[in-house]
Amino acid sequence: MRLFDRIFQGDRGIWMVAWILALISLLCVYSATSVVAIKDYGGNNTFVLMKHAVFVVAALVLMFGASRVKYTYYSNIFNLLFFVAIVLLILTQLFGTESDDARRSLSISKILPFIGPNASFMPNEFVKIILIGFIARKIALRKDNPDPGWKDICLNIMLPVIFVVGLIATENLSTAVLLFATCIAMMFVGKIKMKYILSFVGIAVLFLALFICIKFMTGSSGRQTTWKARITNTDNYQKDYAKAAIATGGIFGKLPGKSTERNSLPKVENDCIYAIVVEEYGLVGGVIVLSLYLILLYRVVMIMVKRPDSFGAILSFGLILCIVMQAFINMGVSVGLLPTTGQNLPFVSRGGTSMICTGISFGIILSVTRDINKNDEKRKELEQVQAAD
Repeated sequence: MRLFDRIFQGDRGIWMVAWILALISLLCVYSATSVVAIKDYGGNNTFVLMKHAVFVVAALVLMFGASRVKYTYYSNIFNLLFFVAIVLLILTQLFGTESDDARRSLSISKILPFIGPNASFMPNEFVKIILIGFIARKIALRKDNPDPGWKDICLNIMLPVIFVVGLIATENLSTAVLLFATCIAMMFVGKIKMKYILSFVGIAVLFLALFICIKFMTGSSGRQTTWKARITNTDNYQKDYAKAAIATGGIFGKLPGKSTERNSLPKVENDCIYAIVVEEYGLVGGVIVLSLYLILLYRVVMIMVKRPDSFGAILSFGLILCIVMQAFINMGVSVGLLPTTGQNLPFVSRGGTSMICTGISFGIILSVTRDINKNDEKRKELEQVQAAD
């Protein structure tokens, strides 16, 4: 056990949840990608699984690597990467690969042809981590000043959030809203005064309403049509198949690999993977997956209790809140509570960029818990020495 603790430092609960989610991902993606395998790989589902397994392993390795970096170093790293994030978003707007009437990915194949003809990555996934880290730094720097003033809050927190979220919103509105909500929650736990938060929310809602109105008024094709269909619930075939998968799962499910709705669900290995979880593993499996994300949230809340107002606590809270909210959105879409958003299930759905970025997020959180554990051990040793004296 001591060897285990030396290798996998940090919160054991987060390590265990990550491994369980990775295992669930391998099982469910293998089952869900049978149609993809037939369509793109001549029915070779094993090849699809191995390709996904490479990203799962890479995510776990990066998770381990990120956990070994002292979390205070991330403060300066994110400060520098913020400008890289802006460049990535602009490049995606200009040169991104178009899919479903939106440009969300950048082709790696154009830069590094030897990797393969279809290699790409989603800059939004990296930008989420960078913006959360950048805002956590800015909030933590103001912990000793209870009222830094409107100008300071606006220039250092509000404008960066609005700028980045605005760039994302043009191609991925749901991700933009998710990231904005995360930043607002970080401001709240970081004890930014409520008058600033409410003003920020009011301004953002006004801009969002104006943005949507302009989009709807300037045309009825492309992305606007997709938004209208989702809002009015006219494009609900995906949700219907997802609900059918959940309804037929029962208490214990149809058993692994026995899904029937996977043949009908579009993007089943991404957007609707939770429906496959429930169909094959039943209500029990669905509750277990939901509980795993709640455990992650709980473990990070414990960090907030031990280190209130610190950079590590605010950073961990922002990262895990974004992951958990995204998971709940994915589950909400699958059970028919929310309109289709395109959000995948973190660390479960197929998708290399998302898998790797979630692994890095887990690793950063583990880095914070590793530091807390070391400080707790030093404090206990000091208390034992004092008690002996």
